[in-house]
Amino acid sequence: MRSRRIRAYFLVFLTPIACAGAHDPGVQATQEAGVTAPSGLPVSVALASAHLGAEGCTHDESGGLTLRSCAVALDAGTRGSGPCGGPCEFSSVVLAFSSGNGTSAAHIQITKVAMLDGATGQEIQALSAYAPVVWRGTQYVAWDETVAPSSQINTSYTLSPPSWSTLGPSYTYSHQYNLRITILVDGKPLTLESPPLTRPAPLST
Repeated sequence: MRSRRIRAYFLVFLTPIACAGAHDPGVQATQEAGVTAPSGLPVSVALASAHLGAEGCTHDESGGLTLRSCAVALDAGTRGSGPCGGPCEFSSVVLAFSSGNGTSAAHIQITKVAMLDGATGQEIQALSAYAPVVWRGTQYVAWDETVAPSSQINTSYTLSPPSWSTLGPSYTYSHQYNLRITILVDGKPLTLESPPLTRPAPLST
């Protein structure tokens, strides 16, 4: 399978933060959490990184594309949707899973990704997570969203792009956002919330 060349991330296991969302005290949102699956398998997940990309960028276009000079004309077959025909900047989350002893694997499902206003904590857009991949040695490969007993894996999901153009003028490029991610581990829910994120600034051409 072709190597999936995505933005490089430094994986950092974050200290749990026992604080609820600013305006939703019923939601316990942290950057690391764990549950015990119905089978008895303990599973923990850490939100290693998150990125908000460009509007309209639905997937990783980097395979076979490189940044080009804007002065060089490209045919349609070699153009990405990013600046000057290069790859666009896509939205993503990187999750690190670990599990304890058990007899059966746990199935993972992301059921909701909410983009929150960093100032108010209110949800302003709902995103979706798809195209799960897992790191295998030297590259990302397709992942079946299962976590085996006694394992540690690093995974990545592409997110649907935010609709930046629908936001009001107060949402500038310096405005901060958070992602609240709802995950099911064999049907048992947990919620993670990202540190503050910003909208990618347009590149000069």
